[in-house]
Amino acid sequence: MNSKRTVGVLLCISALFLAFLYFYPRKMQELPIPEENQTTKNPTKPEEIKQESTTASNDLGFMALNQEISIDALATQGIIPTWLNGSLLRNGPAQFSLNNVGFANFFDGFAMVHRFTFNNGIISYANKFLETKYRTKALKKGKLPNPFQERKKSSWFSAIGKLFTKAPEYDNANTNITRIGNDFAAITETPFYIAFDPQTLQTKGHVVFDDKLEGHLVTAHPLTDTASQETFNILTQYGNTSTYHIYYTKPGSTKRTVLATINTKHPAYMHSFGLTENFIVLMLAPFIVNPFDLMFSDKAFIDNFVWKPEQKTEILLIDRKTGKQISAQKIEPFFFFHTINCFEQNNKLHIDVISYDDHRVVYSQKINLLRETPQPTYGGHVKHITIDFATKKTAVEKKSILFERPRINEKYQGKAYSFAYGTDLDKKQIIKYDRDHNVTISWQEAGYFVGEPIFVAKPGCSHEDDGVILSVVLDAAKKHSLLLILDARSIKELGRAIMPHHIPFDFHGNFYTHKEP
Repeated sequence: MNSKRTVGVLLCISALFLAFLYFYPRKMQELPIPEENQTTKNPTKPEEIKQESTTASNDLGFMALNQEISIDALATQGIIPTWLNGSLLRNGPAQFSLNNVGFANFFDGFAMVHRFTFNNGIISYANKFLETKYRTKALKKGKLPNPFQERKKSSWFSAIGKLFTKAPEYDNANTNITRIGNDFAAITETPFYIAFDPQTLQTKGHVVFDDKLEGHLVTAHPLTDTASQETFNILTQYGNTSTYHIYYTKPGSTKRTVLATINTKHPAYMHSFGLTENFIVLMLAPFIVNPFDLMFSDKAFIDNFVWKPEQKTEILLIDRKTGKQISAQKIEPFFFFHTINCFEQNNKLHIDVISYDDHRVVYSQKINLLRETPQPTYGGHVKHITIDFATKKTAVEKKSILFERPRINEKYQGKAYSFAYGTDLDKKQIIKYDRDHNVTISWQEAGYFVGEPIFVAKPGCSHEDDGVILSVVLDAAKKHSLLLILDARSIKELGRAIMPHHIPFDFHGNFYTHKEP
């Protein structure tokens, strides 16, 4: 009995020691609390807003925008289609340091949402920082939080069980915009959705899900079925055996219903996935992590993942009706962030993705590298993967076209499509990719650096590419940004709205019509 009691005491002491290691934060320099953000109403001159950089290169796109601004009517040039009635909502990092102590990774910058609202040819603009716990804590303490330590504050070490159970605190939702329940929400790759008002951009708080589903990472690209309007995503839960939870929410609901659960010993990094009429498509690149390493590491979160090309890339197909895994096959290893689209046709499944030969592109997101000119390029090729259900063979075709930040006409999500819109890897061109003919056309202008192109369909359109492209563009020479409007068929400029300041390069967003609740 005494020996058992001694063992028990030793286990408790060991657990407490591990807990100390687990939660003890890396020492960081004490910083004074910065001045509050300036709010400006209808600035009329660019010089009214202080810039953090005077460089004419794309460096300005990686510099902070600390001001929260509201402008009733932007100055415009050219044609602003009067049928465009709605709001383009964008999300991205906007503040990267406090008193000269900065984040190492561009992804860790404090989240800011932007709104461009179209109303009968008038374009208004506003921006606002998300009032997250992550940023509020930093401003209160006067120092930057350690992003990895914030991500670590949750339990997935099953050997110690629920002793460390604690919800993750990293809610810096700086990556995308989605709808959940009756709210608009900013999201990132941790499972916190931050609700905000789409007009004022005021933060409303964390979305409270109507379920008990737990996990640690989600993809930043939930997909909505155009017929059912159900929205799907994948939640990864780390543990001795990790789990992918594939779930969906119904329109107007915050209840996440689990469709399928897949266990894995080697959880992969997953930024996006695919959705078709009958399948959920998971592509698991051999960029994997050992949760035990995550637990005790002091490295940046992504630096704990390792590239294992010998494991190849695995494609899993989940039946949407039954939730059962119906196919699992491995193909040549590749890394990816973004899926373009997936669809079924003639008893074949087509998967289109932006692929990289390996994982090195991940490390190109370090701020010091991004501010270098020129920046390293690792390739981002269009890749077509075709699974033939009749022959049970898989064909992989890597195109010569370099492409990133892909978007399509959302009405063709999960369906056969012809066109995708994206940018080149240097952000100098907006590209229209014709899938049927494997050709591209593009827009570019010297000294301009482009953002993700958002397709907006013209009301009553009968062609897939009948609409416009919206892109936030940096004019590096004049040190300000603009909203560019292109004809989606010809990729020729229709008009632009001029900003009085620059907008840091953002990640993703969506256009919402005024008819949407």
